[in-house]
Amino acid sequence: MADSFLTFISEIIRKPGEVGAVAPSSKYLGIEISNYVKSPSEPINVIEVGPGTGAFTKIIADKLKPKDRLDVIEFNSEFVKVLKEKMKDYPNVFVHCLSITDWKPDYKYDYMVSSLPFNVFDDSFVKVILNHYEDIMKPNSMISYFEYMLFPKLKKMLLSGTKKENFLKLHQVLDDFRHKYEIDTKKVFINFPPAYVHNLKLSS
Repeated sequence: MADSFLTFISEIIRKPGEVGAVAPSSKYLGIEISNYVKSPSEPINVIEVGPGTGAFTKIIADKLKPKDRLDVIEFNSEFVKVLKEKMKDYPNVFVHCLSITDWKPDYKYDYMVSSLPFNVFDDSFVKVILNHYEDIMKPNSMISYFEYMLFPKLKKMLLSGTKKENFLKLHQVLDDFRHKYEIDTKKVFINFPPAYVHNLKLSS
């Protein structure tokens, strides 16, 4: 636990543009963001994108049955080391070190939990990511992701000029995707900072 936290803080300092979180997420956020993950009688495929040091990974994995599969996609190699050690006793959890846009499995997913820091990307890259999400998910599958409650409003107030224009473009892309598929939004206050969890169902 201590090693995970130290690695997380170290990577925030070294790569602030790659690590979008300001602190490890709480277990309460993990419980809420994985709420829709259910393992019925048939095996399911689950994907976690951008897990960092794995604040949610065990919570998700503990909901699965032995024949279910959890793919964990993390770009940061230091975080991957932590994840592989943390999940070594889970034979149906597979940790992969690459960008989600380079992950092209020959099967599709029933559930996705995404912690990607969309706010550090530009709108064109976010479009690519969201299109890829659609490509790798099954019809009627679920995507859950979170965003910090106050950050978008604060950024709109503090940014100006081209930076503000680019930020507004980015959020228009996210808003369009969310409005297309969203079924509900939950608030999690026991997290630093407090966060929204957006739950989307990809229609067939």
